[in-house]
Amino acid sequence: MEKRLTFAEILAKAEELGEHKVYVEELGGCIPYRDLTVEDFAEIMKKREDPVEMAVKAFCKAWSKADPSVDIEAVKTKIPLRIMLKVVNETVPGLFQAGPLGTSQGALGAAPSISSRNSASRLKRSKG
Repeated sequence: MEKRLTFAEILAKAEELGEHKVYVEELGGCIPYRDLTVEDFAEIMKKREDPVEMAVKAFCKAWSKADPSVDIEAVKTKIPLRIMLKVVNETVPGLFQAGPLGTSQGALGAAPSISSRNSASRLKRSKG
């Protein structure tokens, strides 16, 4: 039988497991970052800016949570785009391809994302 976790245990584990790193070969080291929260995601998505600006905000938010010296203006003007995108793809994969609950943000009538299809099939199995 699986252990049932309390809310306090989940919060403690989330804090404990929240820091990660992305190895950037050309830099010869790792960039530390912390998980984005629902609140962070809502803040990034609030203005519905262009995708590059939203990616920069996500990158800076995740990185600055692990390293408070991160400066968004310096990131925009001094960090190569290829490095930023590598970290964005690692830290928040699919952030701009899927909306809340895994629904597509693309054209009207677009197929649901894999996560929403998997959720639907899990829901059917659990009811059945």
